[in-house]
Amino acid sequence: MKKILLILFVIFLSISAMAENSVRSVGSGPEFEVAPAIVFANGNGEFQIGVFSEDGSPVNFEAYFNDEIQKTFDKQWTFQFKLPEGKMYSYITFESHKGPLTSLATALILSSNLAIKIDKGIGFTFFPSYNGYMKGDEEVFSIVGPGYGHENLKFSIDKKVLYDMNLSTVSNFPKVFESSLDTSELADGFHNFSISSNLITGQALQVDKTIGIDNTPPKVLSSNGQELFFEGKFVITIQATDTMKLTDAYFYRKSSNGSLTFIGESGFVNGRSALKINDFSGSQTFVAKIFDVSNNVSVYEFTLVNNKPFLIPLIILLTTFGIILLTLLR
Repeated sequence: MKKILLILFVIFLSISAMAENSVRSVGSGPEFEVAPAIVFANGNGEFQIGVFSEDGSPVNFEAYFNDEIQKTFDKQWTFQFKLPEGKMYSYITFESHKGPLTSLATALILSSNLAIKIDKGIGFTFFPSYNGYMKGDEEVFSIVGPGYGHENLKFSIDKKVLYDMNLSTVSNFPKVFESSLDTSELADGFHNFSISSNLITGQALQVDKTIGIDNTPPKVLSSNGQELFFEGKFVITIQATDTMKLTDAYFYRKSSNGSLTFIGESGFVNGRSALKINDFSGSQTFVAKIFDVSNNVSVYEFTLVNNKPFLIPLIILLTTFGIILLTLLR
């Protein structure tokens, strides 16, 4: 009978705790709640987090964060701390005291670099992020929200399980698990990332994301130039390809001593980027820096020859000669 009551109690807590972003205390001391259970620090690492007693009476609260301790005696209080620079996450523990009796609760603090939405009680994110794409070595952060009853946490890519770990069903505080991912083992393109958790209630939670892998820089297929005869302009065109989306091309003129002079930028349409510049005669060396959506870059050097400007004086000369010849023939 006790076992059945315990299971029902855990199921109740699992359902109720998952519906809100708070952590209830456990222990024999004064009961309290911490809200929110998952806190994002600001860009400077600063954050606020609140506690309040369940029955509305003043309580001796203590907050432990890294090596810092703050205390207060109140029915509710907002604590302020700062996440150490370079740290991606940390836990903060609160205690309530009444004589020898103590209760505690733990919340999770996340860096502002870990932009994540906890959906259905679980979620994941990665760092660094290249405009929402992965490349190189990534750190994956899997997060379980507050609440009892999580039996496991499974993470997979394209249905291939990277890990499946058992969790304590009697722990109610939020948790984060960090794992390394070498994206070079995945082909460039979009992949399905999935995180899931089974609850003791029999419910299965799952969150899927489609994330692009982009380790290969763009490849230039060709380059050419065309004179706009009546405009006195010249158009440089490059054709490039990439598994992921091409974004911008930055063009430079290269001098005989190797120095580069920026002359303009252009986006891509169907893998083609074109830039209109002032006309020139003879040969000229150009350099193009080509970027894709995750800021991979390729540097491409090419030389274009333009002898067409000589046609203008030639046409003028021939026209003048023709007029003179017609005048003489009359």
